[in-house]
Amino acid sequence: MNRKKNNLLKSFFLAHMNLYIFLIVLFVIGFATGIIHSIMLGDEAKTESYTYITTFITALKTKQVDINILCREFLISNLKPAIFLWLFGLWIIGIPLVCVYTAFEGYTLGFVISIIINSLGKGKGWLLILLGIIPQEIFIVPIILTLGVNSILFANSIWKAKSRATNIKFDIYRYIFLFIFCILILIGVALFQTYIEMPIVKSVFT
Repeated sequence: MNRKKNNLLKSFFLAHMNLYIFLIVLFVIGFATGIIHSIMLGDEAKTESYTYITTFITALKTKQVDINILCREFLISNLKPAIFLWLFGLWIIGIPLVCVYTAFEGYTLGFVISIIINSLGKGKGWLLILLGIIPQEIFIVPIILTLGVNSILFANSIWKAKSRATNIKFDIYRYIFLFIFCILILIGVALFQTYIEMPIVKSVFT
């Protein structure tokens, strides 16, 4: 069953590689913009960012972070972009929104990574990034790209159905299946962040 799912996702990627490349370019542009913006921040904003990061790490050390609240925050953070991208695919005008949102997700990641390095220094900063960001982003970024491609395809199918009376039953099934499959992965990532990743970060920075 898992092999069939993997083959389906692989076939989906290969069949729509041009859209993946397009969204990857937008994501990278957003990522670079986030880094540039973080570098151009004023001293007050940089101080606030440093305070936020150090406060979070201190809370981890002193066990002031409720594990249930942390898990809920990770779930919201992971599922929010998936839900937005899925909703965008329901409208014809959702295609440009998918593009903008993909670039925004890249911007957010670039901004956060840059802020961490600027706040904690290259040593501790990269250590936190390697332990607390990269592991989940390996899954989250491809999921965002897949949902973005899926939404663009479905929005295009809706447009074709309205203009040519095309049957889009298969497109609907694909749209729902991929969304549910990606949601399950994102839930798993949130659990990984809560019960595996954060304890590792805590043990390293304690």
